[in-house]
Amino acid sequence: MEHTEYLNMIRDIYARLHSMVQEQLELLSQDRFAEFLALSSRVQGLQEQLSTLTKKFMTTLPRDSHESRIKDTKAQISSLQKLIERLYGKMEQLIAEKKKTLRGEVGKLKKGQMAIRGYSSHDKKSPRFVEKVT
Repeated sequence: MEHTEYLNMIRDIYARLHSMVQEQLELLSQDRFAEFLALSSRVQGLQEQLSTLTKKFMTTLPRDSHESRIKDTKAQISSLQKLIERLYGKMEQLIAEKKKTLRGEVGKLKKGQMAIRGYSSHDKKSPRFVEKVT
């Protein structure tokens, strides 16, 4: 295979990876975690393909290749890489926000449980806040 064919295949994989990462971001924002994780394994598969193709490309690349087609394809790949990095940055922010929200909710649950324990009575006396109706 020629080095231009490898570059085109790499670019196509980056394009698929970009669309999958966008989909992951959507799933994460919609709290669809099972689907997010399933898509993560597919993304990992693409990344492995990308790694393999990149290694093959590097072995077939002539040292003095400066064709304009190669430069254009490399520019497209670089652009896709930057877009994917931005999406991963947004994903990291969203995960951090969700963790913070979840910690807050867990904290509220713990306070509620402590309050319930405090109001419950282990002896036969009724709690102070309850009025006795006779």
